[in-house]
Amino acid sequence: MKKEGAVRNEEIKELRQKAIDVSKKSSPNLNDLQRVVIDKNTTIYVKDGEDPVEARKKFIAKMQDRKYNIHYKNYDVGDD
Repeated sequence: MKKEGAVRNEEIKELRQKAIDVSKKSSPNLNDLQRVVIDKNTTIYVKDGEDPVEARKKFIAKMQDRKYNIHYKNYDVGDD
């Protein structure tokens, strides 16, 4: 007869392994991407070779054009 704690431990191990397997399939390798800092709390990643200034501008424009018109006052958009 198995103890209930032992069964729970095996279940947790199985769920953890499933999560690892899913992350390996769907998570990008950040070493292949270029880091772009939007502000002190926001960082995005773009493909190597893309223009980081243009990516930053696109991200800010996308956030400011949202349906609910959310504007982020922390974004410094004057990097021309």
